[in-house]
Amino acid sequence: LFTLCFFHSLVIGRKRFGTQGWSRSYSFNNSDLTISANVLFNYLEASAGMVPWEDIRYILGEIMYGGHITDEWDRRTCSSYLLTLINEELFTECDLAPGFPVPPVGNHAHYMQWIDRLPDESPILFGLHPNAEIKFLTNEAEVLFGVLRKIEGSAKGEATTNREARLQDLVDELLARIPEPWSMAELSVSITRTPYVAFVLQECERMNRLLITIKNSLNECVLGLRGKLTVSDQMDTLLNHLDHG
Repeated sequence: LFTLCFFHSLVIGRKRFGTQGWSRSYSFNNSDLTISANVLFNYLEASAGMVPWEDIRYILGEIMYGGHITDEWDRRTCSSYLLTLINEELFTECDLAPGFPVPPVGNHAHYMQWIDRLPDESPILFGLHPNAEIKFLTNEAEVLFGVLRKIEGSAKGEATTNREARLQDLVDELLARIPEPWSMAELSVSITRTPYVAFVLQECERMNRLLITIKNSLNECVLGLRGKLTVSDQMDTLLNHLDHG
């Protein structure tokens, strides 16, 4: 029963990793665990001292939990979990997960204490690569900052400046930080041309074009914020990006 609960926690926990956990979204829930526990109890009661390992794995992997699964690779993952966890080695010294051995027989309090010894939750606990959590944490951060933006945007009367004034200050700051373009004439006279120098000069020309484009775009935004120029779709997109960081 303890191993069944551990298997259920793995199945539920993999959902947080998105498509890296399960290829599709499945509706696993606590009812699966409750019904599976009842089925397990009935099988053990009728087994006459012999544990039907294969039957239990089949019922859990193909019916109880497998009934939710539609992807073949996800079914293989579920079957691999069961093959590793539900077997005769449970009665010997083995690990349910890296650093977490099978608990000895005891009462409820004993098992609760044993659970406290579980290692920190990580992708390795689910048999995944350590980097599998990066996407999950990135999504969580995006959701968090999205909520913070909405809260900031809905706070009326608390901001010291409105959106236009804030954008005006930001654009002015960016304009002040933009360096002057390279003087290509001075550079060409003061250096000796080599293949490497020719490459650097080409990059300087490209950087000049980029600086001029950035400066012109910001100047147009200034005029648009002051009402002296119609705000185009391109300018509005740029201002929105600046407003959202």
